[in-house]
Amino acid sequence: MVIYPNCNYTARTIKSGGLSKDALHDELRKNDILLNEYAERIFNSGKFVVLEDCHEFRTVELTVGGLGFSNGATTREIIGKAKSLGLVECPLELAAYLRLQYLDQPTGHMITIASKMTEETKVGFGLGLYIRRLEDGLWLRGYRAHVEFVWCPESHLVFVDAN
Repeated sequence: MVIYPNCNYTARTIKSGGLSKDALHDELRKNDILLNEYAERIFNSGKFVVLEDCHEFRTVELTVGGLGFSNGATTREIIGKAKSLGLVECPLELAAYLRLQYLDQPTGHMITIASKMTEETKVGFGLGLYIRRLEDGLWLRGYRAHVEFVWCPESHLVFVDAN
């Protein structure tokens, strides 16, 4: 199996920060970005922190298989392997900026933003964010998953390149 950085991946430079939470939410609305209930919950939580100043992040989109997990892996395994390869979790707000800057996403393609999941309960469930284009439009969606959830090898994730 071919492992990052020798696998297929997409690098992007994402500009993030400089908007208040309300202004960022307004930008999503102005661009007809749809949010589900979980995304709204995350957006309105104290864990969703916005940067006051603008920053550029080099992101890497790759599959779980591209990290070397041909049979899939848990979130914990994925994050550990990514860190060993110089990739780190994204700030939560990066999901909104990626959504705003990736408007030509192909229909059906789903990209999960690798970030610290917001804790929902003490039994191991958390919330995270992903972007997707469906027939009804562009989405910033939240999801709920157990920390030991096994991601399939074809799942696309975005990390920040720490190098």
